[in-house]
Amino acid sequence: MQTPFDQPFNVPRENVLLILRWMQLANEAREHFHETQLRSIELQTRTLKRTHETLAAVSSPNEALASIQTILRDYSADFVSLMQECAGLEMSAGNVLRQGLSDQVKNWQSAWLGQMSRIAGAEQAAESVLRDVMQDVMQGDQPSPASPRTRSKGDQHAA
Repeated sequence: MQTPFDQPFNVPRENVLLILRWMQLANEAREHFHETQLRSIELQTRTLKRTHETLAAVSSPNEALASIQTILRDYSADFVSLMQECAGLEMSAGNVLRQGLSDQVKNWQSAWLGQMSRIAGAEQAAESVLRDVMQDVMQGDQPSPASPRTRSKGDQHAA
């Protein structure tokens, strides 16, 4: 009887892969957040520079108010477009995140269930061997030559 190949590192490997995937997704989210913040800061800096230049060049309060109104309108339009772009990216990233984590958790769950089923199968096999041996002992029968108790060391592979 040949023992099936057992991969004892499936569960730890899936644990590590799941953690690494979470860390990768967190890093991507952090990078996206920093990129959005950088673009927002650049937009605000351009607006402040433009406001400063406009206020330095105006000669009347009415001209200053009209210029500032134009600057604020442009700033609002740019800021809203930036936020819409970010919202669209977040929604698509959310789908990618859900799908990626769902696949990773399925792999993790199957590795754990596979390992547990192998353990349960080994326990059932051990119970059946023990039950057979106990029946032989209770009946007073001599163990059969194929019984694991009568094999010499090294004979376990010669069946």
